[in-house]
Amino acid sequence: MKRVLSKSSYPGDHRFIITFKYKGTLNVVMVIKSLTITEDAYDALKMLKHHDESFSEIILRLSQEKIGLTSRYFGALKGHTAALRENIQRRRKELDREVEQRQAIIKRRLA
Repeated sequence: MKRVLSKSSYPGDHRFIITFKYKGTLNVVMVIKSLTITEDAYDALKMLKHHDESFSEIILRLSQEKIGLTSRYFGALKGHTAALRENIQRRRKELDREVEQRQAIIKRRLA
């Protein structure tokens, strides 16, 4: 039996794939989940699919890309929390005053 170790081809995926090459029978059990999607969603996935890529692989690729896009914003507000807190408190007070003014106008009109 010969064992070959190769790195995953997905960007950011640090898993390794182990391939066993030998003469004989190999039984592989895979967990499969069924998804119901609209025909439009299927067509959209099919358009994004690379030639030799399975639908599972495209979903994994797209999800990794999406995670990469959002993770770059983690910590973006670090160091600005005090200023943000002050702005939020100031705006809440302004909104409270505006609500009180509108309530007063409504009460006068109903009186």
